[in-house]
Amino acid sequence: EPFRMTMNGAGAGAYQDVAHSYFPDDRSSVYSPRAASAGVGDGFSSTASLSALKSNLMTMEQNEQTRLMNESIRRVQEQSYYLKYVIDSAAENADSNFTTLFASVMEYACNMLDELSTSSLTPKYYYELYMKVVDEMQTLEDYFISLFEDGVMSMRYLYEVVQYAPRAVPRLYLQIAVGSALVQSKEGTAKEVWQDLIGAVKCVQCPIRGLFLRTYLSQMSKDKLPGVDDDVSGTIEEAYSFLLENFVEMTKLWVRIQHSGGGGKEQRKRREKERIELRILVGTNLVRLSQLEEIDVSIYSESILPTVLEQVLLCKDTLAQGYLMDCVIHVFPDEFHIKTISTLLDTIPKLKEKVNVHNILQSIMNRLAEYENNSESSVLPSDMFNLFDGCINRIFEDKIKLPPKEIVRIVIALLNFSQKCYPNCVSNVDHCLGVVSSVLAQKKLSGLDSNAIAQICNLLSIPLSSLALKVLELSNFSDLMLMLPVENQRQIAATFLKSVCDTVECISDVAQVEQIFNIITSLLKDT
Repeated sequence: EPFRMTMNGAGAGAYQDVAHSYFPDDRSSVYSPRAASAGVGDGFSSTASLSALKSNLMTMEQNEQTRLMNESIRRVQEQSYYLKYVIDSAAENADSNFTTLFASVMEYACNMLDELSTSSLTPKYYYELYMKVVDEMQTLEDYFISLFEDGVMSMRYLYEVVQYAPRAVPRLYLQIAVGSALVQSKEGTAKEVWQDLIGAVKCVQCPIRGLFLRTYLSQMSKDKLPGVDDDVSGTIEEAYSFLLENFVEMTKLWVRIQHSGGGGKEQRKRREKERIELRILVGTNLVRLSQLEEIDVSIYSESILPTVLEQVLLCKDTLAQGYLMDCVIHVFPDEFHIKTISTLLDTIPKLKEKVNVHNILQSIMNRLAEYENNSESSVLPSDMFNLFDGCINRIFEDKIKLPPKEIVRIVIALLNFSQKCYPNCVSNVDHCLGVVSSVLAQKKLSGLDSNAIAQICNLLSIPLSSLALKVLELSNFSDLMLMLPVENQRQIAATFLKSVCDTVECISDVAQVEQIFNIITSLLKDT
């Protein structure tokens, strides 16, 4: 329930009397957009190709979406014009009846905001409409502040009045706009206002409308939270708790888009494309969290990261898990990742089968390696390689359907990380080669596809370019090389010989010579 602030000498009945004067009972006089329906004829030629048919349907749909969006934007501009006209008239005629003028402002504002109640637009076109409405809302926000500064109406009173707007979507946008002004005026604390609003917006459960409504809430609160603005009273816990709750609810709405509508293949693809277009709305919450200056490693490790990772696992959605993990890696500081790397790595093997864990691991490895190389002294713990290795082993154990190509790519990422952070550690290189040999041997494959072969060649080329004769210290190099077709073995062997010839070291050990011939065996035999 929205909280009801007590006014001096004004009870609930007085609120309702005022509200009825601003918002008429005759709902028929208030415009409410209705979705236009568009039919598709069936007069296509039987000889038309399927691709041409799909292209025509897509063009027709895009044209219809453009038409619906333009009509909505036209109505927004029309209502905005009348809104500004009434506000300007009130400013020029101080003797005008305030109640009548304010009622007109609210009516035009509700009409304008009601365009966001539409269910006819896809996310791409709804976004364009949303941006237009938000631009026009600036006039209304300034008007609310002016009422307070001129002593015409208190922000608490105005916050109560707008809650009597008859339609949910306009009411909540108005409530957020006034709530922002209420915090700015210091008549209400950030905690009570934002907590009231975070509960109020739950009544909009349409995924797209709900996402954009919560985006507006996030935008209006971004500079009015403790830890962001020194003038805003409250604790840092109140700030990050609000942002986390908004993040959790937006993630749920975002995931629900995939499960709404029909179950056809084309429809699922369309919904996934729509979700990709909307993902930044969800990720913005994590950006807001990272911008709170008072957030330290302790708060991050104990409150923020566990909540985010819990939601990542609970959503059980491939697209959401991949995107949110990538957001976590990129928006929070490197120091936080170093302190919480075990928690992060424990989550990765638990992700859905189709999540691209290679990209996730490569992202965090690259960030930490760059941070290590840019630091004056070593900042990574000595067991960092082992932590990544343990995570990768669990991935290989749990994701039995992981193709050989992906197995090798993941190990290449680990090897590159080792080369950047521990360049003189030959044992790490040998271990990486051994992991690939062991995992591929356990799969008992009848043969490797061209993609897997190319990745193994890439893996073997890394030590060839950096270790030269030290390759002879790698006990697993030859074993992995023998998994390749003879032609690829010869390419690796030729590259190895070139690196040996380029070295300035003299080979005087018979055992080393034997190892060299063992590696280049494929060059010495006819096929």
